[in-house]
Amino acid sequence: EAVNDLEKIREMYPRLQMLGGVDKEILIDVSNKSIEEELDKISKLMKKGGYIPHIDHAIPLDAEWYKLKEYREKLNNIIDNPNFIY
Repeated sequence: EAVNDLEKIREMYPRLQMLGGVDKEILIDVSNKSIEEELDKISKLMKKGGYIPHIDHAIPLDAEWYKLKEYREKLNNIIDNPNFIY
């Protein structure tokens, strides 16, 4: 598991352009990770600019379709309106 804290990196390098960093484990049904927590991080980074969110590597084969759909719908709302509160 990579331990890349994008919020901390953004603080250290405010002009750095970043992409990725979305934890794919939020799409696995047995994961304890919350889609909302991940989207909160994404929203904060997007508000500061210079960030394009996407799932790192590939979507896991054991990803749950309903979780992927939920993630994409909520991410689209954030992209359309970074002040969106889910």
